[in-house]
Amino acid sequence: MSVNDIRRELDNGAKFVIFTYVISLLVVSYKRSSSIHFVKPGDAKIAKGWPYFLISLIMGWWGLPWGPIYTFQAFYYAFAGKNVTDEVMASLSLTEGAQYDENATNTGGYNLDNGRNNGYGMNDMINRNNQE
Repeated sequence: MSVNDIRRELDNGAKFVIFTYVISLLVVSYKRSSSIHFVKPGDAKIAKGWPYFLISLIMGWWGLPWGPIYTFQAFYYAFAGKNVTDEVMASLSLTEGAQYDENATNTGGYNLDNGRNNGYGMNDMINRNNQE
């Protein structure tokens, strides 16, 4: 699916969502997020959030004091999903113009110039901060 296809789906009401779940062990509670799910209009979010609801229902309550609090939050997001569409689209727009370069380092093979064209690349920013 191309970025333009995704934008078209988003205009029709699709969303990127994550679901949270909780695992607690007496004095420790872990609140985690699922991977990002693309939900088209008409798709039931609860169908994708159901497994995370069950994990929280069974494993989330047992940590004090945060287990019950995090579990109720996870229940809400299991049914509604947490909308992360803006963050995903911002990330996609950063890499949309990137071109594959097998010689690129630390970028997974994509040549991301980190703004070097305007003089504000990451190395420039780090060096500038170290000089101050």
